[in-house]
Amino acid sequence: AAITRRGAHVREGESVFQGLWLKAGAHSLTLTVRGRGTAFVRSATDGRAIVEKSFDIADGKEETLGISFTLPAESDYELGISGGDATLLKAENR
Repeated sequence: AAITRRGAHVREGESVFQGLWLKAGAHSLTLTVRGRGTAFVRSATDGRAIVEKSFDIADGKEETLGISFTLPAESDYELGISGGDATLLKAENR
């Protein structure tokens, strides 16, 4: 992964994420992305996927993805993207 002022770029087999301690219950994640990849929320303890959403945005355009999810327990989670050939421009968790 390469992180620059223009975002975090990931290629096939790479990922970029933020580890966060989150409470159980409903959450939402908003990501601004470009390219082809998968947005994810997964358990930091066992790697289990909570939610995954694939994206494929052509012509270098940006798109904002909204992902709602429910966490089963208070714990450490990883929120991010994996490649394809994708760039994460902005991320916000609520």
